[in-house]
Amino acid sequence: MITKFSTIAAEIHIKNKVGACRFFGAIAPINSEEDAQEFLATMREKYPDANHHVWAFQLGHQEPKLIRYSDDGEPANSSGPPIARVIEGSGLTNIIIVVSRYYGGVNQGVGGLIRAYGGTASLLLDEVAIVEKEVWQEVKIAPIAYNQLGDIIHLIENRKGKILKITYGQTTEISALLRPSIVQVLEPLVQDASRGQANVITGPYSWLTE
Repeated sequence: MITKFSTIAAEIHIKNKVGACRFFGAIAPINSEEDAQEFLATMREKYPDANHHVWAFQLGHQEPKLIRYSDDGEPANSSGPPIARVIEGSGLTNIIIVVSRYYGGVNQGVGGLIRAYGGTASLLLDEVAIVEKEVWQEVKIAPIAYNQLGDIIHLIENRKGKILKITYGQTTEISALLRPSIVQVLEPLVQDASRGQANVITGPYSWLTE
């Protein structure tokens, strides 16, 4: 199981003038194909008069990653693939790059377009702040007798867990986030701390910035 991946902290926008053409590049973090399409729509609205809105994105935490791209009317393989190659070579995932081009009246040729689109993508990556995200799993520990609560909290905090919520009643329940490697060995520790009364119920995974 992949437990970490690198992505970007926030979206970045740049302008790159190549010859008579203007290229407006944008990069953003995404978590789904829907996020990618929403960001692309935003860029089309931002530059409604651009001649082309070329894009590429990559999603996924393990191989094979999902990568998609579009030349958006430029000559085949002259624009989307160069951006995709830059993304693939960056070591980052869950990102989209959109490059909006305003034609300046001078044809750049396929080679010129490859350099311009790939170069704009590279300039964007030079500007980003990179963050590492790590997988955590939500767990619920219950039922906990009140006089055992401190021991269970100590057990979680000693293993760098994050307590989300403590629900009090006749018995107590703790919701927490823990690294999967800790979750795997948690049950006997909880059983020991609660004298066999409490159980560990595993929940969904979340990707969090370290």
